[in-house]
Amino acid sequence: MNTKLLIGVIGNQGSGKSTTWSSLFGRNVHTGKNLRKLEINGIKIPVFLINESALERKTSLEYILPDNDPQIVLSSFLYHKDVKSNFEYFYKKNYDLYVQWLNPGFSDPNEKALFYNEGILNY
Repeated sequence: MNTKLLIGVIGNQGSGKSTTWSSLFGRNVHTGKNLRKLEINGIKIPVFLINESALERKTSLEYILPDNDPQIVLSSFLYHKDVKSNFEYFYKKNYDLYVQWLNPGFSDPNEKALFYNEGILNY
């Protein structure tokens, strides 16, 4: 079975999630309906990008993602108590998850509470 990978960035609005993807691709990028090529060291890798998080869009991951599970998903996640359900979605679909928290505490005086109180650290 092929390994599926989710690479995510989590943060509040304005914390740098979109800037992360723009820097990686070398241009402004948006969520599309198809895989795109990410070039690393001359190798073009097919990835699916979710640039604005499902929670910020007020929609579901099922609506954003294509019918066939992409092997690699790059995704933004809003730092919100309901983000755990987004992680569970990928976990249930057998993705390996790697998530980086951007600018901890940016626009959030209680940054530790969600990770400890909502169990986000337990993934």
